[in-house]
Amino acid sequence: MTMKRITIDHYQKLSIVQDIICECPCDSDDIVFDRDTRTVTIPFEREMHEERILARQGVLLNHWVCPVKRLLLTVHHVVDCTINDACQIGRIDLATLEYDNDKMRLTLSSSFPFRFELSVSAIELTIEDRDIVIRSRHLRLLRWLS
Repeated sequence: MTMKRITIDHYQKLSIVQDIICECPCDSDDIVFDRDTRTVTIPFEREMHEERILARQGVLLNHWVCPVKRLLLTVHHVVDCTINDACQIGRIDLATLEYDNDKMRLTLSSSFPFRFELSVSAIELTIEDRDIVIRSRHLRLLRWLS
């Protein structure tokens, strides 16, 4: 499946976003909260395995080229946001996306001590693929597994 734009408008569908962003690196300095439009944009990188191309077929190994793209996660209806980057690492791998329905709060966290909390008035998240290829990753996979 090639993803161009996905919009989620219910908290029970957040697992779709979770599956896409899990272990994707992002730079905490690139996170932008626009109070006027009440949106938070989070650019992140993702290996697009579904778009990989077979470069060479070998006897035991297949050589694949996998594009690494810059995607954009946009959270709409944001009332307030808080970034807790205790280690001030800057570049983090997104790990979990959780939603507290009682507090109307989305929380993004990573394996590092990093938490990004968003108070929202409604659930609406968009992930957009703008076809920005940052680099390519070369993969070697066993022929019968690829």
